Amino acid sequence: MAFIGVDLHSNSFTICRLEADGSETFETFQLSEADIGRFCQSLDADDRIAVEATGNTAWFCDEIRACVGRIVVVNPRKFQVIRKSVNKTDRNDARALAFFLSRDMLPETRLRSAAEVELGSLVHTRDVLVKQRTMLINKIHAVHLRHGVKLKKESLSSRKRLREMDLGRFTPLEQVELGSPL
Repeated sequence: MAFIGVDLHSNSFTICRLEADGSETFETFQLSEADIGRFCQSLDADDRIAVEATGNTAWFCDEIRACVGRIVVVNPRKFQVIRKSVNKTDRNDARALAFFLSRDMLPETRLRSAAEVELGSLVHTRDVLVKQRTMLINKIHAVHLRHGVKLKKESLSSRKRLREMDLGRFTPLEQVELGSPL
């Protein structure tokens, strides 16, 4: 059984394989079908892998799950060894994951289900859209205030009211700004 620390990135990953006798080997793979296949071929059924939770961790774990005995997904906010490291390299991060995995001292987290990921993404998109809408309403309000026109912000929440706005008093550039949210 080997303990394998994986420093995962968006286009590659570096591993540290810590054997039972204490020997270490390092290797870097691309996140390609061929390299992931080559990585899986190097694994034994009783190997254990530690990888930090990042944006593509769930996909990576799905790709290698059948090749190993156990995958530990590490909460990076609770694993201070890597987060606060002054000598931050891919090899050192992978080595730390492998070492602490061998000692069963990693702050494990669970991966979210596909439904949870989709719902979280939808909520985030809605949050972004609401914030953009608020910024546009504030912008329209500020342009009006520069011309001495006091409006209630609530009146800018309606499409009908926005379309009824008289843009004649504004400069051509301000008309472009005010016309864009309509």
